[in-house]
Amino acid sequence: MHLHRNSTIIAAYIITRIVAVGTLWLVTGGREVASDVDFYRMMIESPLGIINGNLTQEVSSYAPLQFLYTYPAHRFFSSFLDDFWSYRLVMIAVEVAAAYLLFTILDMAEVPDNVAVFSKWLTVFSPSLVLTTSVFVQDEIISYFFVALALHSYLRSKPTLAIFSLTCGILLGKIFLIVPLFFVFLFLKVSVKTLAALVPLAAIYGLVVIAAVDKGGYLPLVGFSPGADYSSFLWVLLIQSQPNNLEAIKLFSLLSTALLQLLFFALFLYVRYFRDIPIRAETLVLVPLSGLFLTLYQHNAEYLILLIPAAYLYCSSKMEVLLLTTLLAFAWIPRVLHGLVGLGSTEASTFETRQQLLGPLFGPIQDSLPSIHHASIVCYSAFYFLALVVLWAKTRNRLGGR
Repeated sequence: MHLHRNSTIIAAYIITRIVAVGTLWLVTGGREVASDVDFYRMMIESPLGIINGNLTQEVSSYAPLQFLYTYPAHRFFSSFLDDFWSYRLVMIAVEVAAAYLLFTILDMAEVPDNVAVFSKWLTVFSPSLVLTTSVFVQDEIISYFFVALALHSYLRSKPTLAIFSLTCGILLGKIFLIVPLFFVFLFLKVSVKTLAALVPLAAIYGLVVIAAVDKGGYLPLVGFSPGADYSSFLWVLLIQSQPNNLEAIKLFSLLSTALLQLLFFALFLYVRYFRDIPIRAETLVLVPLSGLFLTLYQHNAEYLILLIPAAYLYCSSKMEVLLLTTLLAFAWIPRVLHGLVGLGSTEASTFETRQQLLGPLFGPIQDSLPSIHHASIVCYSAFYFLALVVLWAKTRNRLGGR
């Protein structure tokens, strides 16, 4: 029923993504512009590399079981398309599946019909989602799918499946989902079956750590300390202004992250067990994740799509949906400007293509780009702060049972 109801929007979704990739292909002549494709290629060529502990330091930060989806999906698409299309279709396929889940969630939840329809169509034309999958081929879309699946399972009164979905989102997508997993596990209904849903997480990461130690490889998470160059938030300005204190700033960021999550834990503990008020799953996902992206020094634009499924359940008007979509799109402005500032770099195999395409356009204002980049970070950060104030104000009113 939900598929039939949303068939027109799903069709529009697929068409917009194909048009986006086709347009990019025409503009670039089929030359790659997404640097992450280099890492996906390494992981597909060596699917068990992360589990065996023998991939590079950068690749060690990726999800250990991501190959379970990307390897067969890429093999399928690459059988009749080149890599430019096949890697994008790998991510677009899971994006479309996530869209179906998201649309179904909006149909099931207490969202006004006019707001739900508006949300669906904005998702179709979301600049953030188009850039994440069709242009820059980011694997955050896999975690986005599992967040949507978790909320879909929750609305169908299947908490164990919701927790297992978040577990899969960590193993195949991003480690960030361990934050909502922690809160959902503690504050939704817990049973032996629910506990069993966590076993794969411990088992797989246990194997990865053992293999990394045994072969002298890189430990997941702690073995790779990414920079904040692509960040859209104020942390990057602090790091750039204090390069000699980089490790201290990173440590402060991580400690701030831990402290804020402890405050959320104390709040939820008080609400759930002292006031005996059930807490909705979207709150347990959205509030901790949005807080994580506030305090974590690496605040990349593509990370914010993980907020979409839960955030849509918070939106009670078209204006709120529009502002959310604008915020997620705005996050890409510092991200793109950073790339323009770095034109001429040879950090990745795709940078030569970017230089050839964009150098003539932005070369004349190259000296001004750093200042524009910094100003965009300040503006976006203020926007994000404002969004958090609104979110946390709405949370006070929404704490309660469904």
